[in-house]
Amino acid sequence: MWEIFTLGADPYPGFEIDEEFFKRLLDGYRMEKPQLSPNNTYSIMNNCWKHEPSDRPDFTLISSQLKNLMEINAIKVIMSITYRI
Repeated sequence: MWEIFTLGADPYPGFEIDEEFFKRLLDGYRMEKPQLSPNNTYSIMNNCWKHEPSDRPDFTLISSQLKNLMEINAIKVIMSITYRI
């Protein structure tokens, strides 16, 4: 998802992938929110990056969350066109 919202940028820009990099990940470092990413989408990304695999959402949940966000955004667009908000 991060790559989508950065229009195909390489993940972890400016980082050399070495032992120090992996230590930073273990210490909790996560990539910053891409400029084009809404906050709620970035929240989903952060959940996918949790340290413990059992704490990460499965694909069914991710799909459901993204579907809900798309529906909400579609409703907002329709309302803005209909009511010229």
